[in-house]
Amino acid sequence: MTGDFKLTQSPHPSDNEVLADTANSSAAAKKKVLVVGATGFLGTKILRNLAHDASVAVVAMSRKGAPSNESADVEWVRGDMMDPGSLDRALQGVDVVVTSANSYMKGSLDTDFQGNRNLIEAAARANVGRFVFLSIVSCEAASPVPHFHAKKVAEDLIQASGVPYVFVRAPTFLDQSTDFIAKGAQAGPVPGDGR
Repeated sequence: MTGDFKLTQSPHPSDNEVLADTANSSAAAKKKVLVVGATGFLGTKILRNLAHDASVAVVAMSRKGAPSNESADVEWVRGDMMDPGSLDRALQGVDVVVTSANSYMKGSLDTDFQGNRNLIEAAARANVGRFVFLSIVSCEAASPVPHFHAKKVAEDLIQASGVPYVFVRAPTFLDQSTDFIAKGAQAGPVPGDGR
């Protein structure tokens, strides 16, 4: 990531207790963390990092199940953000949800709006202890941009749900830029390269 990012947590009095529990989890039972968007660009990176944490039991959600090359350190569950019943099953016994799921790069905002709504409602029904949502810096000021607006709508729904939350509002992810730059360079001159 680059630049400043904003981390927002819910103001619930139990936040310090939840954070202390997470920090001391090596002495206690493992926290069950569900990664939503686990097969996407950011989701796979989140999944790999969590899989190295001995205090976490990692569960990854996918519409298709586990990829063929997956590690045994991760449990895979089937779930679809557009299917509330599948979310209820995927969230059974989950302590923390981490989501980077979106569909805007696929030409749709269904997941960004309705899918997030379904996931948030399912997390509330499951009494999840923490909802970690990857958002975007200044999404509240950029409502004309549909993807940014969807992030703000989801943040508002999470806050209203009563589920303790953390919003990670990153401006950009630099490791993605190499892909965009490489594709742009293959297509011809890159703006600003002096050609």
